[in-house]
Amino acid sequence: MRPEESIFMKEYLVSKAKQTMPISARCNLRCVFCSNYSNPFPITRDVFRDLEDIKANIPLLQPFNGTINISENIPGRIAEGEALLHPKLFEILNLIRKRFRYTETIEFSTNGTTLTEEMIKKLYAYMPIRIRTISMNSSSINYWQEISVGMRKQGEIAIKAVELLGKYSIPFDGSIVAVPKITGWEGIEETIKYYVKNNVREIIIWHPGYSKLIDPRIKEKIECSFEELSKFATKMRKVYKKPINLFPDLLMPCSVNIQKIMDFMQDMGKAKVLWLVSEAAKEMLGLEIERYSPYVWNEHFVMPVKNLTYGGNIIVSGLLTVDDFIRAGKEFLKTKSDIDLVLVPKEPLDTAGQDLLYTPYYKIEEELGCQVKVV
Repeated sequence: MRPEESIFMKEYLVSKAKQTMPISARCNLRCVFCSNYSNPFPITRDVFRDLEDIKANIPLLQPFNGTINISENIPGRIAEGEALLHPKLFEILNLIRKRFRYTETIEFSTNGTTLTEEMIKKLYAYMPIRIRTISMNSSSINYWQEISVGMRKQGEIAIKAVELLGKYSIPFDGSIVAVPKITGWEGIEETIKYYVKNNVREIIIWHPGYSKLIDPRIKEKIECSFEELSKFATKMRKVYKKPINLFPDLLMPCSVNIQKIMDFMQDMGKAKVLWLVSEAAKEMLGLEIERYSPYVWNEHFVMPVKNLTYGGNIIVSGLLTVDDFIRAGKEFLKTKSDIDLVLVPKEPLDTAGQDLLYTPYYKIEEELGCQVKVV
């Protein structure tokens, strides 16, 4: 396959993360919360990236903060794979080190099932290396099996790997998808405690997301209250004094400069501005707009966009599609048709201005009949 025909290269060329070169869309587990089996449209999965394609990508890499990532795929287009399963892994690492020597850190995410002491020793030769996240969702082998749906031996390796990474001074962050209906809250805390004991740098707790196509029996197992999980994460931060990040975090401050954007819209002479935002961002972003509204002459309106493409409990902006924005915009314009500017978030769009289905964002402008800007 020529590089220009590769889905991996195609995604790299429109990706915002030019330090990232995923090498796998194949996994050796079938986690209970995995979205690959309920995605509303086809995605590339169960393949390893061709070595010739990787060779073509390496010279294009632009390390960010001295880091090259070999495992993060664009969500919704390529399945998240296990980089360490690639049959030519060490050949790839040699190619990266030949190009970048030892001045850059190679990082990857992993489920830990291949991180035996022998494997860690081999990886150590390519230091500096960082485990972006080790996704060991429970330090209890019985819970691990129920969540990860893998062989017991794989779970034992993954759990032991957390200790071994500390032994070999390989920095790592821990990842937990919270499924308290399986583990109980105390089971999640035990996993946090295990991570902290073994010198984890940070911990990410993920709220389990699911689409409208999820099997109802799985949904029952993984449903979890956003509010309860937020309270739990707050408590864990106080108890363990470690950075514990919740995703999505509905209380996270806005990452964009709302005041600057509102000032700019005012300078453009836009009298009525509609913000189409994700359900996850609506509260905090709405509060910021309300707080600054007395200082601008124009009017700003916030419309949360329901994700009807995925459905289920998906509320983050990164998985919204152009069709979702069009539906929400048309609904708002039924009651207020004199909007002269619509703002949409940049997160769901690649550098070519396309959503996950490769639909360009200018379609929003065509359908709504007013100017659209990405912020």
